Amino acid sequence: MKNTEIFNNNGTTTIKFHGSIIAAWKGDIVGFNSQRFRTVTTKRRMNQVQNMFCVRQRKSVWYITNIMPDDFSDWKEYPFQDGICFNIKTGKPLPANTWVEVFGKE
Repeated sequence: MKNTEIFNNNGTTTIKFHGSIIAAWKGDIVGFNSQRFRTVTTKRRMNQVQNMFCVRQRKSVWYITNIMPDDFSDWKEYPFQDGICFNIKTGKPLPANTWVEVFGKE
């Protein structure tokens, strides 16, 4: 993937697109951050590097859906916010400050 880098450091995996972290994992936490570059390519990279969530857009508004449950009954859609984080095991969103606490400011 052009202009995309994947790093593993001390149990944290980060995905950088054009030098900015757009997705990260640590333990049971996954987070997404467009870095205010809400482009088709940023969204595509977020979706290409993992298979637990789907970032999509309707009428210029971004949403993120947990697509983990096999039976489709528990799919939930959330408004996308930069720094949004989820518990990987439950697919549920975490408090708004989780990105900074787990992954730092970027």
